[in-house]
Amino acid sequence: MKPRILYAATFTFLSLSGGRFSATFMEHELQFSENWMIGGAMALQILAHSLMSSWFGTVADSWEASRSIGGDAGSNADSSEIFAKFIFLRKGRMLMMICGLSLSACSILLHIPGTLWMSWKSTGVEDNSPLPDVILVYHLVLRAFYAMGIA
Repeated sequence: MKPRILYAATFTFLSLSGGRFSATFMEHELQFSENWMIGGAMALQILAHSLMSSWFGTVADSWEASRSIGGDAGSNADSSEIFAKFIFLRKGRMLMMICGLSLSACSILLHIPGTLWMSWKSTGVEDNSPLPDVILVYHLVLRAFYAMGIA
């Protein structure tokens, strides 16, 4: 797969999912009201992205190299095995991109329950509850998964 197609897909996903506007997304949608919350989330994203990008690149390159139609003319591989190998032939980076974008999309969508909980909490039904800290950690973990997905 050509890199420009992969970069175009990644840029489109980032533009649509709020990745280019993460600070405003965290401030308005996730209700991160303090600067340290947004700064900590951004630092966590950069850390997760930096730690996982080289490993994911290695996995993608190994998938790229291992997905070849092997065997000699005398092998007794059935047609479905040959068809499956042909479909995935030299598409390791694209498969890793699909897995990463799926992980990122799921992590963005999983912000919805936390946001709904925070909006319900702000109505004053329960006060002095430790759940906002749990929700903060929940959103931070999801931001880390989002960063790993786009690594």
